[in-house]
Amino acid sequence: RGSYREERIGFSELNTDFLLNYKKALNQKFDLNLGFGGNAMRQIGRYADVIAPELAVPGIFTLSNSRVALQNLANTPYTEKRINSIYATGQLGFNNYLYLDVSARNDWSSTLPTDSRSYLYYAANVSAVLTDALKIQSDVLSFAKLRFGVAQVGNDTDPYQLATIYNAQTAVQGGPSYSESSVLVNPNLKPEISTSIEPGFDVRFFHNRVGLDFTYYNTQSKNQILPIPLTNTSGYSARIINAGLIENQGVEVILNAKPIRNRNFSWDIALNFSRNRSEV
Repeated sequence: RGSYREERIGFSELNTDFLLNYKKALNQKFDLNLGFGGNAMRQIGRYADVIAPELAVPGIFTLSNSRVALQNLANTPYTEKRINSIYATGQLGFNNYLYLDVSARNDWSSTLPTDSRSYLYYAANVSAVLTDALKIQSDVLSFAKLRFGVAQVGNDTDPYQLATIYNAQTAVQGGPSYSESSVLVNPNLKPEISTSIEPGFDVRFFHNRVGLDFTYYNTQSKNQILPIPLTNTSGYSARIINAGLIENQGVEVILNAKPIRNRNFSWDIALNFSRNRSEV
């Protein structure tokens, strides 16, 4: 008999930011660059889905032209999420060859419990251009740079994972109906935290005709927010928990070469190799 369906999906995100920068040459050798900022993020999602299962009059596609009661299929009609953040950055340079970069950020998320909705994470990086620091001038070694970084990243979860909510279901005799979520929520969730270290180097030879960039990384993610399956006899299909430790480590290598370079022709070669091992 045909059917007619209307589905509306809406999503909006509003970000309000401010950022203050301060830069000054402390003396002939040291340069300082500071930053302080903040962000207020708000997300709103809307979803509506209504279907007329059987048309009373063929070819008339309206919700009122239905032989039976309308079916409301909306599962998440409205969601809202907010994150407020402040952050600070700093860079200290020495003689244009040694740099220290640090940053820190604190988030407050509406999707986490009051006791753990505030979480702080940081980053620090050190880099040194050895050819400038040691004043190396060679036809063989053109450039050499060492770097080391450590960083953390925090993450929250989706809205409504802390308290039980009710979802709209198929209408019963023309009236709305709702049912409890099949996922067992957790009012004691903690934010996810990922910590990584990343040393590496960049060297170039023969007036930049050959270059090698090497990076090693190790990332550990803990307190992951995961749904684990439950037996249906419990009345729920899954439960939200903090669990697991995932470690990713590997290397990335990039080799660049210019076998031919003249006024009329240039040939560039780039080889990329990467390897990653993940352990849960």
